[in-house]
Amino acid sequence: MKTKIQILVITVFLLFFFPQKVSAAYIDPNTGGMLFQLLATIFGVLTSVILIFSSHIKRFLNKVARNIRESHSTSKRFKNTEKEVD
Repeated sequence: MKTKIQILVITVFLLFFFPQKVSAAYIDPNTGGMLFQLLATIFGVLTSVILIFSSHIKRFLNKVARNIRESHSTSKRFKNTEKEVD
């Protein structure tokens, strides 16, 4: 019961201090068409860039993965040599 009262008080507070204003905005049909053309163009450009440069992207990601693996393997080797010295 206490939480219902708290929710009611918060709701009344929000509605009193932040009233809703009626908006008469709409998207014109021509604007919707322009937005669709823009989004279709962006999608086409991104898709073609990914397809054209896919070999470069794969090579870069493989290089990053190789560097990460090498850094982990060298750190493990370094830890193993420290244990042998002690």
